[in-house]
Amino acid sequence: MSPTESATASERSKDLIPKSESSSVILRNSRPFTIGESKKMSVTSSETSEITKSPVDPNNNNKQNTTSNISTSTRKPVNICDDEAIASARKEVFTDGVSRAWLLLGYEGSLITVQATGTGNVSEMLPHIQPDEVQYMLVRIPTNVDENASTCRDVMITWTGPKVKIFDRGRKQTHLGEITKRLQPLHASLTATSLERFSEDFIRLKSDPLSGSHVID
Repeated sequence: MSPTESATASERSKDLIPKSESSSVILRNSRPFTIGESKKMSVTSSETSEITKSPVDPNNNNKQNTTSNISTSTRKPVNICDDEAIASARKEVFTDGVSRAWLLLGYEGSLITVQATGTGNVSEMLPHIQPDEVQYMLVRIPTNVDENASTCRDVMITWTGPKVKIFDRGRKQTHLGEITKRLQPLHASLTATSLERFSEDFIRLKSDPLSGSHVID
């Protein structure tokens, strides 16, 4: 090969080498990154992966929520009272023209039903009142001590015996509203925790609208 041909080949080989500008671009894109940048890139990659693997279907979620709401709204409340027995006993005992009557309700398992009734003085009810039970009473008494009184008063009494457990007291206290609805109309509502002064006269005194206390203790 002549000197002229050798020089020409050398110039051609130089043209095949990448220009410096291309080399600088490669170096800028592959520069080392800091630890903080590494973590950021890792989190971004992880979040992107989670979104890709677990897409959210809003339409499906809406269907589930709608089904749940329908089930909750159509659920029937549990009836804790024997409504038929209570209404029948009241109708039978508390008739027009009767100035004295009483109705005693108590628990049979989880159901509140009639335990005893009468048309005499409230003293007849005392043997049925239990120290370890929560019971509810509707009592009709004359508004005064006159035997020929033409007006009478219907009084609801909630009895909590001294031997009733604290847990049962709190749980059964929530039933009071349901019982009151079934014994309406009423002239007064009392609570009783002792039988020492449980008498017609004391009930009359405590059920008076001007009475400062509505507790028989």
